[in-house]
Amino acid sequence: MKDEREKAGWKARTVNRIVGLAISRLVEAERVDVWVNATLSKAMRGEVDGLAIELQEFLARKNLRIETFQLQIGQVTVLPKLAMKGTIQLLQPSTGELTLTLLEKQLSDFLSLQFVGERSQPSASANPTQNYRLHQIHAAFLPENQLQLHLDWTAASIEAVQSSTLLTTPEIASEGQIVNLAVQSTSGEDVPAELTTAILSPINEILSLQDFKQRGTSFQIQQIETMPEKLTLHASATIDQFPTR
Repeated sequence: MKDEREKAGWKARTVNRIVGLAISRLVEAERVDVWVNATLSKAMRGEVDGLAIELQEFLARKNLRIETFQLQIGQVTVLPKLAMKGTIQLLQPSTGELTLTLLEKQLSDFLSLQFVGERSQPSASANPTQNYRLHQIHAAFLPENQLQLHLDWTAASIEAVQSSTLLTTPEIASEGQIVNLAVQSTSGEDVPAELTTAILSPINEILSLQDFKQRGTSFQIQQIETMPEKLTLHASATIDQFPTR
């Protein structure tokens, strides 16, 4: 009996390693953990009863790391020979649940690398002489689903550095397909609409999971929760295909 349990445990670990290796070839993350609910014989046929993937410090887009990306998938069937080579090809769509956590430091670092020190001409319709320079930007997650953005900035027509704080709340729209940050209040100097749009646009894309929808997965965002230093997003998922490199 003990030998059978040890053998079963070895088979489960083997399946986890095979799938984990395939996924680690598809993403850039500090750590990749995979749990597969399947016997070795089923897995070798490409049949999986359940799959849980957890990525830590996952590179979602240039300069943006996601603290944790947890995806739980139901029954799925893949081509086993391709999976052994690092390609996971689904034979039919599967469904799952996504939980994503983002730290305010990760968002602040992303925004700083994206904007600080660069002249920003946010839109083609903006007056081309109205360029802005961000000297500092910091994001803070607050209770009651609030995101605060503090920025120091200058405009071409203003030599003095302006300090402003935007208080926003994420609003889920289009049946869970889109998240938009709605500005609730501004303290300090008024921020030009073009600059506000330029800053909020990439955050809206991140919270709308645009980086993942382009990888063969669609989401319906269910809930966004904020607490000091951390944002958590919950979404249902439909997986048509895994990303390939």
